[in-house]
Amino acid sequence: MTKRRTVTIRNVDEDVLALLSEIREKERRQLAAILEDCVHAYWAAYYDAEE
Repeated sequence: MTKRRTVTIRNVDEDVLALLSEIREKERRQLAAILEDCVHAYWAAYYDAEE
């Protein structure tokens, strides 16, 4: 597992930081949904192969 780096951002508008944070959260949710779909597809294929 990799450690997250702390980055200091100076002279950046708080609205921009909030927008970047929102985009990052949306990306995390999308990646989680993709991973969930992959896991479901894997298990569906696994159980279909056993039958």
